Amino acid sequence: MSVVDSGQDGPEYFYSSELGSWKPDGQRRIVAKTIDFDYPPNPGVARLDYIISFVPDRNHVTGTITISTFPLETGNPLDGDGTVIGTFTLVGELIKP
Repeated sequence: MSVVDSGQDGPEYFYSSELGSWKPDGQRRIVAKTIDFDYPPNPGVARLDYIISFVPDRNHVTGTITISTFPLETGNPLDGDGTVIGTFTLVGELIKP
């Protein structure tokens, strides 16, 4: 899974694009985890946990994104809980050709 966020280049926060993986959970949902790197002045690593549900019309998705941060040199976003800094709502619409 690859994610680009329109806010990643500031002005408040500076972080990289996200890379990770996803899988279906058998309930018309996708669960995914991605990792990004936070740049100074607050360097670190963040893990984003996604739960994405397909709306029955098959033209929309909804879900949540939970962001956890980890210290750059001592944190392990693949094996740990980190510090949750927020949970956000995700809404998407199918782009038709």
